[in-house]
Amino acid sequence: MIADERYHVTAIDTAVSILEVLQDRKITGPTEIARTLDVSKANVHKHLVTLHDHGFLRRDGDKYRLGYRFYEFGSTVRNEEPLFQEAIASLQELATIADEVATLLIRDGDVGVYIHSIDPDRDGQPGVKAGTRISLDETASGRAILASLDRVGSDSPVGPSAANGTGRLGSAGEGWIAQTDDETGLREIAAPVTMDDGEPIGAVALFVDAPSVSEQVESNYTKLVKKTAQTVSKRMGIRGGNRRSR
Repeated sequence: MIADERYHVTAIDTAVSILEVLQDRKITGPTEIARTLDVSKANVHKHLVTLHDHGFLRRDGDKYRLGYRFYEFGSTVRNEEPLFQEAIASLQELATIADEVATLLIRDGDVGVYIHSIDPDRDGQPGVKAGTRISLDETASGRAILASLDRVGSDSPVGPSAANGTGRLGSAGEGWIAQTDDETGLREIAAPVTMDDGEPIGAVALFVDAPSVSEQVESNYTKLVKKTAQTVSKRMGIRGGNRRSR
């Protein structure tokens, strides 16, 4: 949504749309991009050349793909994020003890962004790719956040009913535990990270192979996830003033 038309730059809109096409298709040329966006090929070509000159695109013949400079920007954003700084050690411990993929999701308005994923078995299938943006009501991590928002009386960005989406959601002592299964059989077990006032700013989770996990093991996973979320929440509470703006 555009906050103020007076400050809206159409050229940036076009550039972002081009980047989104490249993210989706991995590699493509100006003709295909122009056709997809219904804009002139000449306009697309100017954007591609400019983005390439600044390192945001790589060229492969007459086609383009995303450039490595995005990694530089993304790494800077993640590494300077207080939640990442306070959670990284605990997330590594969670992944090591559970021997499963552990993830950290941060709340960004009405969406969540997985900013880190640790796979203790590098040959295994990762639960989620770092950088993935997803609606809060479509993931266990997001639904744990929504449940916490309801609990502290905040206006849920997606609506109160979103916290009760598919999967399981339940109170776990001072926090919430949410679970969802995806089409591959992976189960996400998540708990929210909160500030002192109870407002959720993110969530930690484990991705496990649902068919092969017994109830007892799943219960242990739930306790581990809850404990990790509480530890990170305490660290963020101590940090206090360095709350991120959303």
